[in-house]
Amino acid sequence: MTKRRDKGTGTYIQRGRNSWLLKIDAGKDPKTGKRRTLYKTVKGTKSHAVNSLTQWASEIRQPDYIEPSKATLKEYLEEKWLPFRKDGAKAVTPKTYERYNGICQHINRYLGNVKLSNLRSEDIDQYLKDCLTSGGAKSTPLASQTVKHHYRVLFSALKQAVRWNRIPRNPMENVDPPVVKKKKVIPLEPSDVSKLIAGIKGTEFELPAALALATGMRLGEVLGLHWTEVDLEKREIKVIQTIEQTKEGIRLKEPKSNAGYRRIKLPKVTVNALRGFKTKQMRDRLKFRMAWDPKGPVFSNPAGELTIPRNFTNAFSRTATKAGLKGVHFHLLRHTHASQLIKDGVNIKTVSSRLGHSSIVVTLDVYSHLMAEMDNAAADAIDAVYGGILGTPS
Repeated sequence: MTKRRDKGTGTYIQRGRNSWLLKIDAGKDPKTGKRRTLYKTVKGTKSHAVNSLTQWASEIRQPDYIEPSKATLKEYLEEKWLPFRKDGAKAVTPKTYERYNGICQHINRYLGNVKLSNLRSEDIDQYLKDCLTSGGAKSTPLASQTVKHHYRVLFSALKQAVRWNRIPRNPMENVDPPVVKKKKVIPLEPSDVSKLIAGIKGTEFELPAALALATGMRLGEVLGLHWTEVDLEKREIKVIQTIEQTKEGIRLKEPKSNAGYRRIKLPKVTVNALRGFKTKQMRDRLKFRMAWDPKGPVFSNPAGELTIPRNFTNAFSRTATKAGLKGVHFHLLRHTHASQLIKDGVNIKTVSSRLGHSSIVVTLDVYSHLMAEMDNAAADAIDAVYGGILGTPS
């Protein structure tokens, strides 16, 4: 009768002068029912081999022991985690998946050949440090916000590896995220807005830009707007979708958060501009013997199809540069809208609601420098009202 082997029992065999092969019983395979034997090579003295075997056996006997993954980080990311985020229970949008895939490719160039089970916190720390100093094209530094995105993606991927019992713990838990250097938002001055509008007058950019300045809508929301979401009588726009562009093309998608679904009141000048644009669009369709779709996009190409965001924003920036406003991009119009409202004393909750921020905290964080300026104005207001009354203490 064959003697039953206990899980965690093992032996060692000398393979060379200071090389030892550890052999240990890992219990039954839950899938096949057959017993499994694990092997490991260690370097050092016989005493070191004995101690290594004892420690390894103790770990294997633990009920929560996880067998080290043989896969590299690259194999895990490309064969398991990315497919899971594309089609699994936690599938993300095509645009987000595209971004995750790009980040994983970057990570794999540095850490891809490291075994998942051997990935250490210090390896990740060094990777993040390298990103901040020479991780970009031609060894240029990556922006701190970009590196923080890398941190978040790797943290999420390794957290899932723990859930799948591929590693016992997440090495990212001992890694600090990079400190993001906040960029101060510098909105357009009224004189710059006048110069911009004059430079794009009569072009395809005129009304989209005017709408962004009047509402704070994002480019994707502006280009995704349909006539069914525009109520000119109520002077109101409903934001219910946005355009997303990936390598596979463009599509309409829902806002990221509930706050993204919103109604925005329009100034009269914008209502008049939209009404005139609608009339012209109907007339142009009739001129070219094309049916005007009352449910179609507000801003479309001549065939009535959605406008490609990347082409639009690149052309807009070029046109702004020709107007003498180098470096002006479409998203800056959203910041200009918000900044002007804050400077005019509009309630920050109203500003946040118009922008579709998920929380008022986001609005306060982005425009904190303007809030500081308003605090100065508040102090000046107290001076104006009570300065003569309060006077100098006697």
